[in-house]
Amino acid sequence: MPAVATTSKKRVRQIVTLLTGEYPAVECALVHDSPFELLIATILSAQCTDVRVNIVTKDLFAKYSTPAALAAVPLPRLEKLIQSTGFFRNKAKNIHGCCVKLVKNTAARFPPNWISWSSCPVWAGRPRTSCSAPRLASPAASSSIRMSPACPTASA
Repeated sequence: MPAVATTSKKRVRQIVTLLTGEYPAVECALVHDSPFELLIATILSAQCTDVRVNIVTKDLFAKYSTPAALAAVPLPRLEKLIQSTGFFRNKAKNIHGCCVKLVKNTAARFPPNWISWSSCPVWAGRPRTSCSAPRLASPAASSSIRMSPACPTASA
């Protein structure tokens, strides 16, 4: 690995450590009970308020609580369920694609940290993933959701 990349990763770890020390009790505004729910809520949060996302996800997860259940929902039905979040057609496609990948790739683990998570295809990216770091670090979180092997640290 090039020295620049190693230095950058070291610097990122230092920054994350400093921020964690400065803001130890940060709570994510998106209501979720699992990394899977946070992932879906994060996809829905683009150009939408957290309040609206929480309203939509409460009903969504009451009906479809697993990646397999959500992957089986026809796109028009999913679009109708999430319509109030805006950009619902693209969000529905992303959610469906994400859930299909989660179901197909059952051998890989969900990424253990936000750096790994944000580098994976289809995922929600960095804006919200930092709020999930404590939840993703727990043993229960890593065993409850599985992830695409396309993520370089999915098996970590």
